[in-house]
Amino acid sequence: MGSKASINTSADSCIKPFGVVLKRNNFLRWLRSNGYNYFSIACEMRIHPRQLMRKLYKGKPFPEGQIRRLTFLLGAKDMFFIIQFPTRQERRCVYRKTFGHELYERKQKRRRQRIIWAK
Repeated sequence: MGSKASINTSADSCIKPFGVVLKRNNFLRWLRSNGYNYFSIACEMRIHPRQLMRKLYKGKPFPEGQIRRLTFLLGAKDMFFIIQFPTRQERRCVYRKTFGHELYERKQKRRRQRIIWAK
């Protein structure tokens, strides 16, 4: 793994000009597990806490500067799983560029549906 600064420069080409949308549930899980709250994160990102909550709940994109600040706070590994990517291919590409190896994704087994025969 590289430093946080090198991670930002390697994934720069993948940040869209309109911003990045965050996965709300993953972000809230990270907040609770690391002892942060909305206010401290909003101050770190330099936005109002209500604006942070509105963007999370409405699925609005965050600009590049705010994503950079959040990446330095969370770390690259945690931030990767909070960012919502449009396709799996782009997600794998960003992971490979950032961390230098392939993303291991657990394959989900299809569950067989039970057919209940009525008499």
